[in-house]
Amino acid sequence: PEESRRHISLRVSLTFLTSGHYYANPSNRMWSLLYNSGMTPRLLAASEDVTCPVEFGIGFTDLGLNNPGTDSSAFKSPQLKIWKQGLFLRLKDHSERARNTIQSENQCECGQSDEWDRKLGQPYVIAFSGKRQWSELFEGKKRTVSYGIQSDRPKCWPFQKP
Repeated sequence: PEESRRHISLRVSLTFLTSGHYYANPSNRMWSLLYNSGMTPRLLAASEDVTCPVEFGIGFTDLGLNNPGTDSSAFKSPQLKIWKQGLFLRLKDHSERARNTIQSENQCECGQSDEWDRKLGQPYVIAFSGKRQWSELFEGKKRTVSYGIQSDRPKCWPFQKP
């Protein structure tokens, strides 16, 4: 089925553009973080990112799609606010594709409840590679973001709260 976890970075790196793979810079620790957190059963190479949706239920996307770089200060809040709508649309489209895949492959017991059907296909976890990415999704920039699971959601968030 479609991925059940989604990881969001600010923008793809220049290394991604040359290699075609997320977190391909040898100094990037994302792959070891995924392994050490138990999200993957073994340490993956960046070239294995294409297998992540099917094998591990992990997908990747960016807030600033098609705008490479790793310097988050290169873009100001107004630009990040514009990118927000594109991110929300990609997440919603992903959810609908996952829902359709699950239903067409009869991988669920649909109709268990209205709440179950509403959540079908939604990512179980959405992780951001930086606090700024999450903070910028809110109207009037959020001042403090702690690490860990967040209880509040930005306006127009495409999924209901767990």
